[in-house]
Amino acid sequence: NASPIITGSVVRNNNNNGIYLDSSAVATISGNTISGNGEYAIYVDDGAINSTASISGNTISGNVYDGIRLIGGVLSVPATWVPDAPYVIGYSVTVAAGATLIIQPGVVVKFPANSRLSINGTLTADGTPEQPIVFTSLKDDTHAGDTNGDGNATSPAPEDWSCLSFSSTSTNSLLDNVIVR
Repeated sequence: NASPIITGSVVRNNNNNGIYLDSSAVATISGNTISGNGEYAIYVDDGAINSTASISGNTISGNVYDGIRLIGGVLSVPATWVPDAPYVIGYSVTVAAGATLIIQPGVVVKFPANSRLSINGTLTADGTPEQPIVFTSLKDDTHAGDTNGDGNATSPAPEDWSCLSFSSTSTNSLLDNVIVR
């Protein structure tokens, strides 16, 4: 397993993603400037969703897609999402029974068509009035800017994304100061 530590670096002007985490990466990505890349600032493939990567304190701007792309998969380890950039859900991310996902105040989670966040374990989304947590369409430029990089070409609409889904095994979940649109 690779354990890269990328701290205090400038990652810019790549043809593809600024940083790509594959299934073996247990990375620390902090304090970097990630800009001008041809796709996502940070891309996490489905095998890396359980990598226990630590992503925080980065400055992300000017990429074609200014976000952290989670292609999908089952999250079976504790995880915390921080407000560096919007998280963009690929197909479906599932929090496994027994696992906990903590989403910090100010985080924006965006969903392309037919994608969802399924909770079989615990979701703690505890925002504040000043920093709500937002779940919205990838086309929504009013929260965290133009994440899909298309300017004004698209606007959010009903049925842009699937849902937040809580199963019968979900326990102790909390949604407070959250916007779902």
